[in-house]
Amino acid sequence: MKKPTSIHKSILKSEAKIQRLHHLISSTFAKRDDNRQSYESWQNACTNFHQSYSTLVFHSDNFEGEEYLVELITHDSANGAYAREFAVCFIELRPYHFRSGYLYKRLLRKLKHAPLTQDQLSRYDKIKQAYQQYRHNRINNS
Repeated sequence: MKKPTSIHKSILKSEAKIQRLHHLISSTFAKRDDNRQSYESWQNACTNFHQSYSTLVFHSDNFEGEEYLVELITHDSANGAYAREFAVCFIELRPYHFRSGYLYKRLLRKLKHAPLTQDQLSRYDKIKQAYQQYRHNRINNS
């Protein structure tokens, strides 16, 4: 991976926050039936997670959600270029949080047909080879 950019840092910050919000749901879930206050704590944790999720993952200043990001990757525009860089950074980091694996695979497939710069293509190829090796090892060790 190349030197971390502001996109890398932003993705890592978001990953940590999503994990905290998701953990809060889990920790309040076990006690939600104890009393009204516990139930409300669990409800608030769920609400905070769902309201924040899209903004944290897709940095909604730039993208309106997963579908928009995936569609934008193939566009030849400034937003498309940023979306491609965001997607390459995301798969480089492979953050671990709710639904991140689905997004990882989707971006990996979509970038295959995107107009990448030489640097992005080089980074993408390394990631793709590592993923194929992972799949090969996983299948053969099962």
